[in-house]
Amino acid sequence: MPIMTAGTGLVIGLLGILLATNFTSISFVCLSLAAMLGLAVGIDYALFIVSRFRQEFAKGYSIQQSIAIANGTAGTAVVFAGVTVIIALVGLAIPKIPFLAMMGYTAALTVLFAILVAILLVPAILSLLGKKITPPVDRDKNKLEKMTDRVKLSGKIMRGWANAINKMPATFAVVGILVLGIISVPFFHMELGLPDDSFYEEGTDQRDSFDLLKEAYGEGYHASLVVVAEDAEKNIMPKLEVLQAELMQMDAVDYVTNIIPKESGEMAVVTLNPKAGPNDASTIDLVHDIRNADIEGLTLNVTGTTAMNIDISEKLSDALPVFAAL
Repeated sequence: MPIMTAGTGLVIGLLGILLATNFTSISFVCLSLAAMLGLAVGIDYALFIVSRFRQEFAKGYSIQQSIAIANGTAGTAVVFAGVTVIIALVGLAIPKIPFLAMMGYTAALTVLFAILVAILLVPAILSLLGKKITPPVDRDKNKLEKMTDRVKLSGKIMRGWANAINKMPATFAVVGILVLGIISVPFFHMELGLPDDSFYEEGTDQRDSFDLLKEAYGEGYHASLVVVAEDAEKNIMPKLEVLQAELMQMDAVDYVTNIIPKESGEMAVVTLNPKAGPNDASTIDLVHDIRNADIEGLTLNVTGTTAMNIDISEKLSDALPVFAAL
């Protein structure tokens, strides 16, 4: 039954998103993320309320009283948890990357529908089904139920833990801060990057193809950069040799693969391969070095999958403090 209500909430949420496509463009990956999150929170929220309902009914309350208590306690927790998730998802708009922001919006909309289903539809279904889903009282408990009863004994441990914290709050606070500080040390050495085929397990087709190409053409084959050189004077042809030579002199450049000038002479497209992979620090520095280079008065712009992934990673890194604060 909880899975059924969660599925209902997910369907309603996805229908809402599909209706929204009449007003904006939503990619398929957004629907996939919304479906996964909708299933996760929908099942969780419904089970939370149903479980509390069964507990209250077992205490001797009526069906209606049990529903009211469950929705007033577990339902409140569901709203709080759901709103927290929505805030986090909407925060994906902070980096100002359109597709990332749309993923956050669509997933947040689905979570909102899951909340509404949990606190409105689930209690209604509980009222309709009545005692059909209440805990059995006229039969022996099975092994799973007995194991659950044994787990409940852990409440004594948690009460002892809570009492200890109440007696020595300052000590626990200092120790907690120290432990969290030690755990967070790697954060300051974190290197962001988007995954490529090298992240697949060895033996997979994607990883084998990646390794074969790397062995044949070098690691930089997978980090190809496209440089668009613009000339304000619209006479770029005499400058191409100097441009190629200057690019080849950069330490992180392995070789220039192609130069295609535009017939009008205002720009040329240069394709080159770095010496390192797409997520290597030297490749990231190379992208910035080319953009900041002053070669024959040309304006150099760098694009391609590698450059775009680097830009996205840097925008995410810049937005991380604001996102965390939110």
